[in-house]
Amino acid sequence: ALKASNIIHSRNISRQIRDAIDRGTLPASIRSIFGYINDEAAAIVRNPAYYSDPEGPDHPDKSSVGSIPRSTAAYPHKDAQLRTLIPGFALHSNSVTVPNNAAPKVISQLIDHNVKGTGQNPVDFFVDRIAKPLYQTFFYFMFKQGILLEPHGQNFFVEVDENGMVTRLVFKDWQSTMVDMETRIERGLPEGNINKHFLGKEAGTPLSLSLVFDYYFSTYLFGRIVDSVARAYRGNMPLSAFRAHLTNRLKNVFENEISAYEQRRGEFPDNMVRHGKKPKDDQTNTVWFKVADPPPFRLSS
Repeated sequence: ALKASNIIHSRNISRQIRDAIDRGTLPASIRSIFGYINDEAAAIVRNPAYYSDPEGPDHPDKSSVGSIPRSTAAYPHKDAQLRTLIPGFALHSNSVTVPNNAAPKVISQLIDHNVKGTGQNPVDFFVDRIAKPLYQTFFYFMFKQGILLEPHGQNFFVEVDENGMVTRLVFKDWQSTMVDMETRIERGLPEGNINKHFLGKEAGTPLSLSLVFDYYFSTYLFGRIVDSVARAYRGNMPLSAFRAHLTNRLKNVFENEISAYEQRRGEFPDNMVRHGKKPKDDQTNTVWFKVADPPPFRLSS
């Protein structure tokens, strides 16, 4: 169950993304690699006291809880083919059908299936068809739509067609998505009744960007996927050396893709930010952060 205010926020973010797709404002380069799960079909169960509350029915926190039924088909719908969504956390997982973890990780099974008979290098496929589109999508929505995607293991999918071939990346779960309203206003985009999770308000912009990209995405998800790829395709190279090689390659992809938004490049901080431990004597709602190591998959600003 979710708070009504979170459901409303998720619905509003979904609506803005759908409108951008339907209006044709997404460039073809993004439209071809991006899909999302729409949260507009939300249901809220009202508190009995809600209707007599003097603050009125527009006050979302006077509602109790609700839920968001979600389709398993990503929007925009591509064609009539069967599509399957592979969650991000599954990509670095073992196959449950093979005992003793003897099978390759799901990500390497997916890569091997897609490059079979093509002569394409498996690591090139990973970089070009998964890593690069991730960076492109993240930067576009942040810097052009003012929406900070949160691609951790639960919110991010690789979509494959009925033949198991990678088609695009899919995102979901919008209830905690941060919004850069200054960017939306500057670009003439609608405010969309969004009233929470404003970038720079709950936390500064550099902190928020690092928390989402370096911590939620890079640490929780991408680092594990990269490690799985390195283990599968290192050949005779020592694992640590090949992992460092692949990491540096991904940092170069970051630099190449963010170059289109060079004026916003400095908004990423030099070091990675993550959640810090809250002191026992702090009885407030303050969220504590700490500056950690250099970011794993981008160069410092």
